[in-house]
Amino acid sequence: MKLFRRIIIAASRWPGLLLNDRIRRFLGDCSFEKGEYNTALLLYSCAVRIDDSIRQERLGTLYEMVGEEDQMAYHLMTAARFGNRDALEYFATYFIGKAPEKVAELARELVQAGDISAESLLIGSLEAMNRYDDELIGLLLKGAEQGDALAQFDLGCCYLDGKGVPQDHARAYLWTLLAAMQGHPTAQNNIGYMYETGICVEQDRERAARWYLRAASNGSVLGRKNILEYLSVTCSE
Repeated sequence: MKLFRRIIIAASRWPGLLLNDRIRRFLGDCSFEKGEYNTALLLYSCAVRIDDSIRQERLGTLYEMVGEEDQMAYHLMTAARFGNRDALEYFATYFIGKAPEKVAELARELVQAGDISAESLLIGSLEAMNRYDDELIGLLLKGAEQGDALAQFDLGCCYLDGKGVPQDHARAYLWTLLAAMQGHPTAQNNIGYMYETGICVEQDRERAARWYLRAASNGSVLGRKNILEYLSVTCSE
């Protein structure tokens, strides 16, 4: 064990030591699994292949630990490009709030390479950038027409608020309703609100209550609040 430890220390301190990259990767794995992250970083950084998506992901997390976000982003993006979905999710979760343009860049690249599943990530990153342009609306429309409830809901919100498209209450109601019928809780609450207030549709408080109840049953906090308020008002009448 002491000899093994000495080899690891020597390999990390002197990259020119006569150890091939395969051995360095092995020693890096041992260090990573033991929680010796500084040593793992030194070993991996001089030995990991570009297409080694697992170790590229590890390098990304190791660079995060030492506060080097540019290196973190580079290695996580590299891992994602070679099909590492965990690296993609980790990268997106970390950067979607602070640098959504990085996420959009990677997602767009993956979509262009044929990874259709990255379209939802591209949508999320463009929305985070508040870029309601032709690219985003086109992606939402494509997803909505294919039956994606989240895309239907988002497109309904765009038509309701006039974001990226002309305001259109009829289309806002239609797309929101389609999402609600698929069980999207916020869409269900919004349909209830439309019926309660008469926005987009003729006012109907009983229908509003039914939609609020469905939303609440599916976990919508607003739906729960709205159905309780409806019951409170109804009981006091």
